[in-house]
Amino acid sequence: MQLYTAPRAPNPRRVTMFMAEKGITHIHQVPVDLNAQEHKNDAFRAKSPLAKVPALELDDGRVLTETRAICTYLEGLVQEPNLMGRDFEERAFIEMADRRIEWYFMLPMA
Repeated sequence: MQLYTAPRAPNPRRVTMFMAEKGITHIHQVPVDLNAQEHKNDAFRAKSPLAKVPALELDDGRVLTETRAICTYLEGLVQEPNLMGRDFEERAFIEMADRRIEWYFMLPMA
């Protein structure tokens, strides 16, 4: 598997932090230079048609491109420590906290 990432972008960083918390070290990380517009070249768009990072290329060639979808896949791949909740109540409260954090980071800085 390969994770296409951009070190300074928030969404790829979220996935790499999730991987660190899970102790996932076997996924090769491929840096994508957003300043050089590498995410818009034909080769990358073949993997991520919307030209977005992160993108997780699975061993069978399929590609996941949404941060939450990638984290969900990794949660299933490495089940401990559990970061997404063990039942519907835990998942609901974790999802609520997750959305609140997203909202917080969308606020303008004073």
